[in-house]
Amino acid sequence: MNLHWRLLVSTKTEPAARKLAAKHFRRAQVEVSALTLAPYEKGGYKIQARSEHATSSWSDSVVAAIALAQRTGLGWSLNGLIIDELALWSTQASTPGIDAIEVVVHRIEPATTNGADEPADRATA
Repeated sequence: MNLHWRLLVSTKTEPAARKLAAKHFRRAQVEVSALTLAPYEKGGYKIQARSEHATSSWSDSVVAAIALAQRTGLGWSLNGLIIDELALWSTQASTPGIDAIEVVVHRIEPATTNGADEPADRATA
């Protein structure tokens, strides 16, 4: 499973935003890749990153994503069509300076074969 993180932070500088992101992901006990920062149109910075986690089923992925999110904040709202996507949103981050957190995981079905060793189309959300 790939978790997609988006943090909205109220810092004035990029180094301060990076420091908050590092603190957030340490609290979540995850290593992230593809970390990007951009000024947020309402002030501060928008931080995006991805973390990878091994799970054996979609339901395991959902539970793991919620557990990871709960390490970093409270009062999560659940969005998305749970069959295909889990989207979590909180404005009660455990790390001061983080105004909002979004965590999204998409369901991706494994490829199957059509009997002639040709993979079927992948279903993605």
